[in-house]
Amino acid sequence: MKKLSFIATFFLVAAVILSACGDKKYKGFKQAENGVWYKVIEKGQGTATPQMGDYIFIVASYTSTNDSIPDFEEKELSDIMHEHAFVGDVYDAYAIMHEGDKMEFAIKADSFYMAMGAPAEALKELNITEEDIIYFTIKMKEIKTIEQFQAEEEEALQKYITENNITAEPTESGLYFIQTQEGKGPKAEDGKTITMHYTGKFLDGTTFDSSIQRGEPMEFVLGQQPFIAGFEEAVRMMNAGSKATVIMPSKIAYGPSSPYSPIPPFTTLVFDLEMISIK
Repeated sequence: MKKLSFIATFFLVAAVILSACGDKKYKGFKQAENGVWYKVIEKGQGTATPQMGDYIFIVASYTSTNDSIPDFEEKELSDIMHEHAFVGDVYDAYAIMHEGDKMEFAIKADSFYMAMGAPAEALKELNITEEDIIYFTIKMKEIKTIEQFQAEEEEALQKYITENNITAEPTESGLYFIQTQEGKGPKAEDGKTITMHYTGKFLDGTTFDSSIQRGEPMEFVLGQQPFIAGFEEAVRMMNAGSKATVIMPSKIAYGPSSPYSPIPPFTTLVFDLEMISIK
């Protein structure tokens, strides 16, 4: 009985190994402990892997075994590390990477698209089955913790304050309000219609948004729009005809932001504001 048990076990293990090795979809790939299939292209110098909540900066592309899935050309992307949506997904891929690593991953196409919210009907229309594989090529450029971002932001803010001779004291929230022109009109209050121009910039002076460039001032009813906290606080400090430059740390701006936002995470912003009218 022991001999038969050993032989049966041997052939069972051999069958599993041969099945995996014989599957062309995974040829040349190894399976990590977390379930992701991977292939090392280039080993980096980093020693740490991303932890939950860390920000990752990558260069990624992919191809597929299914012609109905368009190739994704190489592009720089960012993401926030979190739990996987399914075993062997891109977050499991990130989890085994270090800074500088370049790796290829074989990920099931149907699971990937369903995790992205694609309905089953869409998969059928694209003829995506459980046999289809997406081959991701990912280069891990950088891994940053929230603490690193916050420290860098504070350093950049203090440098800006010093270099631009800012003497204004921040408000309790951290907002720096520098009035550049006094106004003589009514003060901004809840329920009043505000007409104003604004230009939003990064600390290096790069403009990311401007009503002036669009050629049309912004109009809104104060207290009825979901503005970032720093912007609304600044508006409430103004009256018609006034102008101001305000500096908003990320905690009263866009905070950790989103990987897909044009505003980088934990970024201090500068706004030039012109209050045209308050009615």
